[in-house]
Amino acid sequence: MDCCFAWMRKAISFLMHLFSSNTLHGTHSPFVYALLRDCVYSKMSVRESVKSYYSGMKERKDVIEGFDHGAGKSVRIEVGALAKKSVTQHFESNLLGRLVNHHSSQRILELGGNLGKASATIASMNENADVVSVEGNEGLVQMAKDGFDTLGIKNVNLIHATFDSFFQTNEMKFDFVFIDGDHSYEPTLRYYQRAKECLKGQGPIVLHDIYWSKGMEKAWASVKQDPDATVTIDLFFMGLVYFRKNQEKEHFKIRFPKSLFGFFL
Repeated sequence: MDCCFAWMRKAISFLMHLFSSNTLHGTHSPFVYALLRDCVYSKMSVRESVKSYYSGMKERKDVIEGFDHGAGKSVRIEVGALAKKSVTQHFESNLLGRLVNHHSSQRILELGGNLGKASATIASMNENADVVSVEGNEGLVQMAKDGFDTLGIKNVNLIHATFDSFFQTNEMKFDFVFIDGDHSYEPTLRYYQRAKECLKGQGPIVLHDIYWSKGMEKAWASVKQDPDATVTIDLFFMGLVYFRKNQEKEHFKIRFPKSLFGFFL
């Protein structure tokens, strides 16, 4: 019953977004227009070997074991089931890669590495960039590492740590941060604040699954109210946050091409 209710709530949120969002040609901010043109509406994609590798994971029957720090318990799940349920979709990963390319980001932080698909895509599409991927589940860390080795990806630094413990010792600065971890209100805002502290330049900070739950919707609403966040872009499945100096605060709701049918790819 809870799953059905959550699905219905998300479907309603999607329809509301669909009818209240804008398109590329209805966007009058030069900064956002260029970003949409070069990233959201672009067809630049990761090499086929990366896409095929992670698509093939959906058929795997081997089991991952580890501790889920967000849920606070040990978990045991088939790789295929996890790949179908929790991994970023191809269109999402490609968008992340295009965003990094568009901004010429050199050091990227990913909070929530999962099976490694997003970081593999970003790293493959931007071979001169360095990706730091933080994952708290030791089973997922090993699975992601195996994938990077298989695909010959050398520019990802995989760190086994909780997000909080990573931030306690981190001294690096990043020009791009992707948050895809504990999908609840308080932790999301905490990670967002810590990400701001290690961000250099205008960003972005990208939050995944901003309509995943009521807690995530509340967190996204709080982020939009942050005085430091001058440009926020709601793509439904992701929220982009920029910290542009001398920029009047603006919020954009953007309809993804093909009305977000990429959800089903």
